[in-house]
Amino acid sequence: MSTATLSAVVMGMPANIQVPSLRENETRLHFAARLFPDDWSNFVDNLKNDFNLTGYIVTKIKGCNVKDVDPQVKLEIDRWVKFHYPSLFRTLHGLFELREEYAGKPSNAIDLIQVIVPSLDESELSDIPDQTMAFNTVPLENGAQELDLNQIKPLVKGKYLWCVSEGSRFSILTGMILKEMIMEMEGYARIVQFFDGRTSVLYRTSALSEMLMEFGSIPKDHEEISKNLSFMGFYSRGEKSFSSLCMFEEAFDKGSGAGKAK
Repeated sequence: MSTATLSAVVMGMPANIQVPSLRENETRLHFAARLFPDDWSNFVDNLKNDFNLTGYIVTKIKGCNVKDVDPQVKLEIDRWVKFHYPSLFRTLHGLFELREEYAGKPSNAIDLIQVIVPSLDESELSDIPDQTMAFNTVPLENGAQELDLNQIKPLVKGKYLWCVSEGSRFSILTGMILKEMIMEMEGYARIVQFFDGRTSVLYRTSALSEMLMEFGSIPKDHEEISKNLSFMGFYSRGEKSFSSLCMFEEAFDKGSGAGKAK
């Protein structure tokens, strides 16, 4: 197949994901260190080796006291927190890495040409080489958790639109599985929607355009979109109860049966 262009839109948190709430006077650093104590301890030990930190400084950092810590060390700590907290940063960084994976591949590769995101805080973009990726920003209305695809559609440049939940982590197989989905859709024009669990849905952009013409608008709910597409004679693929592309830690996933972050 020729190069398939792909746009990604970062949606809000899915309904079954527990958005972390901080305890009184608790910072995101305290929260992440409390929720992932082993990862935090190992990370600080690595900082000690990488930056030749004294035992006193290491003890301070392990206690989540980063006052007067070297700025470069603080940057590394901030990066760790962002990867362990379900933030927009995590998703954007994962999409950037995915784009890097596709870069320089042969003509049958996927070209991730664009990422569409809600209003961005500057802190979410730190450490992301955003100058190599085309960003379009769309403000969330009234704090809504999911972007309206009617807003998004005029911005989309790709042949396919991948809706990804904010806070998503991608598996090492993400690129391969995503490519397989697109190849199946390339091979059969009536497949226009591909569910990948609760956190990811892939669309053929032209089908969304046809839906706009047929119904006048695109529903916000992916299940409702699927019903409209079926009415139009299109097909959906994938499993709605399983996700192999996008992941959340069990502590944030209300559907996993795991212990909850309190």
